[in-house]
Amino acid sequence: MEEKVTPHLNSFILYVVFLLLVIIGIILLFSTNTVLEEKQASGKAATPSAKQNMGKYKNPPKMEITQNKQYRAVMETSKGSLKIELFAKETPQTVNNFAFLAKNG
Repeated sequence: MEEKVTPHLNSFILYVVFLLLVIIGIILLFSTNTVLEEKQASGKAATPSAKQNMGKYKNPPKMEITQNKQYRAVMETSKGSLKIELFAKETPQTVNNFAFLAKNG
C-alpha cells in the first residue's frame, strides 16, 4: 500500500531544509567576515601568489642578518602600532626567517 505524504509533513520538511540553508549561510557569512577582518588588521591583503607560496620553501633563507645587531619590527594595526624587539644573538635563524618573510611575504 502506498502512503500519502500529508501537507503537514511536506511543510515540516521544507522548514527543516530552509533552516539548514540559513544555518549554512550564517556560517559562511561569519567565516568570510573573519578573513576580511584579518586582512584589514594587517593593513595588507594577501596576494594570490603569496598564498600559493605559503609553506613551500624547500630550505631556510640564506643568513642575511648580523647576529650582533639589534633588530626591531613595527606592525601597524587598526588599533595602533606594535613594536617588536627581535633577539638576533639568541635566535639568529628565527630573526633571519622573520626578516626574509617580512621582505618577501
